[in-house]
Amino acid sequence: MAALAAATTITVGIIGYVNTRERLVEEVDRSLTQAAGSLRFRPDGTIEVPDQGLLDVYVQALDREGDVTDSTDDTPFAVGSEAAEVVNHPRRSTVQTVDTQYGNMRIRTVGLPAGAVQVARSMSETESVLSDVRWRTALLVGIVTVVAAALGWVLARSVTGPLVRLTRAATDVEQSGRLDVEVPVAGRDEVGQLGTAFNGMLGALAASRAD
Repeated sequence: MAALAAATTITVGIIGYVNTRERLVEEVDRSLTQAAGSLRFRPDGTIEVPDQGLLDVYVQALDREGDVTDSTDDTPFAVGSEAAEVVNHPRRSTVQTVDTQYGNMRIRTVGLPAGAVQVARSMSETESVLSDVRWRTALLVGIVTVVAAALGWVLARSVTGPLVRLTRAATDVEQSGRLDVEVPVAGRDEVGQLGTAFNGMLGALAASRAD
């Protein structure tokens, strides 16, 4: 019972964790799309990079070779391996999570006629939420497993208790030869019926011996 409860809780926890992670990443991607749509273009078609990140979003511009030409921060973040696929392609965009000097960042790269623009957000908040979900899931698995084990032990004792008494009575009859041993019978389940049958057998044997 404990193993079944643990397996069920772990399965539900994994499904919940995956769904939560997908929803959080979707929200980050949605914010990046909105941020990219709010950027201003210069007359020459390049992006006007703001002086500071908007809504905790970092922005940087790439030239035709995919090198950073302007950034909201003094130190540009890593461009990412997929950026080259959209540079100089205005109708293309890509999103990926990149390990940067600022930690993991979700980066959306939008192609321009001459280069590309990248908007990025730190994944630290998302990772913190997911870490909390993992911790809570592990705690829940532990609690459910302990409760299931305790409940299983109680149920096992309630089922095996009459069987233990029946075994003791049978052993007593075997060792002493006495047929006046009576097994306490409780309930009408299979164990109770077995105890009743055992008492009836002993009664029949005792009557047969008396005759």
